[in-house]
Amino acid sequence: MTSSARILLVMGVLFLALVFIGIIKLCKRIWAAILTVLILAVLFLTGIFITGDEGLKSQVKEWIYELNPLLAEEEMACGTEDPSDALSDDLSTYYVDPLPANTSSNVQEGSARYGAILQLGELDDLGRSTWAHIRLSDDQEPGNNGEERNEYIHVDPVGWRNFKIHGNWANNRCHLVGYQFSGLNDELRNLSIGTSYLNKGTEGSGTDENNPDGMLFYEQRLDAWLSGHPDRELDLYVRPVYEGSNTTPTWYYMQWVGFAPDGKSVMIQTGGHAEVIVDTVSAVLLKNQSPSYQIDYSTGIITAK
Repeated sequence: MTSSARILLVMGVLFLALVFIGIIKLCKRIWAAILTVLILAVLFLTGIFITGDEGLKSQVKEWIYELNPLLAEEEMACGTEDPSDALSDDLSTYYVDPLPANTSSNVQEGSARYGAILQLGELDDLGRSTWAHIRLSDDQEPGNNGEERNEYIHVDPVGWRNFKIHGNWANNRCHLVGYQFSGLNDELRNLSIGTSYLNKGTEGSGTDENNPDGMLFYEQRLDAWLSGHPDRELDLYVRPVYEGSNTTPTWYYMQWVGFAPDGKSVMIQTGGHAEVIVDTVSAVLLKNQSPSYQIDYSTGIITAK
């Protein structure tokens, strides 16, 4: 919890205490004073929670949980079992065929403007992104065509909420197919909720492309492969894996394969947790998690462990 939030809470408590003393002197009735203070306390906390400041909300929750850890345990236990228990960890369950070379894009923006084949699944009935699939060569990447990414994403995937824990934002708006390949920044069909740890390999600031628990690890190695093989193509498929009606994915499935100029598939070795699942096709199933946080996938609530 930040010092500014602590100061705010202390000031609020002091204010309530002064009101309490004043009312006692005026009313001479302890029950009236207590009732008034309770009403003011509810208004104070309600004011915090209706501001829309997810960071402050999270800090207040963290403060409450510090006072009574049982509250956090009870809230996190609402879903009883870990949602991931009901999901398959068999990579072949999520396999899809690579895109044929003559496939048409259903997107006209991003790298599709430079000849890449880019297809996005439609949002489901809950408004969630479903999948993204791309086939491209190095010269079709947006960065190799003079495009510069706007680091700020202007739209929120369904269910979006964030929590500032120990000074770090827990969640990212996570692209399914990374911007370096797709060139899509604000496309909801290519966005879902992912932890900072999953998305960029670290809970703190910056990135860690050497963390095999993060998507960036595989994206960087696939990008390097494309750069080193300008005559070949990369086929990349990404799918968020949800449990039931949750809007926070439990897993992210990534699948890839290369293609030589003669159309034959080529295995791309990235290392990390990747496995070869069908012929030359490799894949990885990454947990949407963070070492220092506990996630309730049914509610999207994240708390410190």
